[in-house]
Amino acid sequence: MSYYIYQLKFDSPVHFGQAELGGNLEKIALDYPSDTLFSALCCELAQEGELNLLEQFYHKAASGNIAFSDLYPYTVDIHGECCFYVPKPILGNTERHNSGDYQYEDACRDSRKKKAMKHLKYVRASQITAYVQSLLGHHEFENNPEFVESALIEKVNCRNDEPLPYYVGQHMFYDNTGLYGIVKADEEDIEWLQNVFTLLGLSGIGGKRSSGYGKFHLYDDPFEMDEFGVYEDDKELYRRLLDDKATWQMAISMVLPARDDIAKVTQGWYALRKRSGFINEADHVVKRDSLYMVTSGSCFAGRITGEIAVSTGCGHPVYRYGKGLYLGLI
Repeated sequence: MSYYIYQLKFDSPVHFGQAELGGNLEKIALDYPSDTLFSALCCELAQEGELNLLEQFYHKAASGNIAFSDLYPYTVDIHGECCFYVPKPILGNTERHNSGDYQYEDACRDSRKKKAMKHLKYVRASQITAYVQSLLGHHEFENNPEFVESALIEKVNCRNDEPLPYYVGQHMFYDNTGLYGIVKADEEDIEWLQNVFTLLGLSGIGGKRSSGYGKFHLYDDPFEMDEFGVYEDDKELYRRLLDDKATWQMAISMVLPARDDIAKVTQGWYALRKRSGFINEADHVVKRDSLYMVTSGSCFAGRITGEIAVSTGCGHPVYRYGKGLYLGLI
């Protein structure tokens, strides 16, 4: 198996809701989680009548023969260099905190630094080391690029007797930005996955698709990652994808730990994210059961495999993808 990068170029605004904030239409995210991506690909296969391929897709993902990261921002500079960003690691100052001379003043200094970097959500792949070094107090880190123009758009609900206004949050990606993902797969699977992504781009991803949101096309064909790299950042990403011996492993996908892995999770640096959503049936919509997953950016001492939750309450399997994909940090 190999690692591939695929890049999405958006043709319309996107609305990525945040269920953990109560489903408020005004609140939106920028990244697109791997569990939602997996579900979108499954729905696209089902709508195309590719049920055998859908079953194969699930089994390959469950066995780890296909794996996905979340979708994260990328930029293209004036020289054509693609810059790939990853989530800010959820990692404290382990070096100083574990030392015997960690004092109250050190804790206050670290707290101020943490507040100063609270607005930072993404780190360029080639600057991961610099960011981690800043956490250790070796130097300051400043890098906060902009990827989108955000706006609140007024809409009108005309379903009731009296029209009611409401607002929808949206992101419009700049001309030189978009989202990218990493997929681990065999070459034969990449070919049909590319076709499914093309169909998915016509349908759109995220919320408010019926209003034209979330449509995209592939920026280029997915390219295979290697130690030489097409760009500086994919070379660094590839090195870290292979580095399973690093002290800390950062998840770049949503992770649903197996029961036996809970203890390993609690020993790491992590955050939880509420996951819910809806299942679109032929004549009605069913709300999915909510659960909490480990969010990307969480860091552990080892690579936690994760699992795919399967429910059958709707008469057919419904999947919640939670397999881990990781970068070695330090």
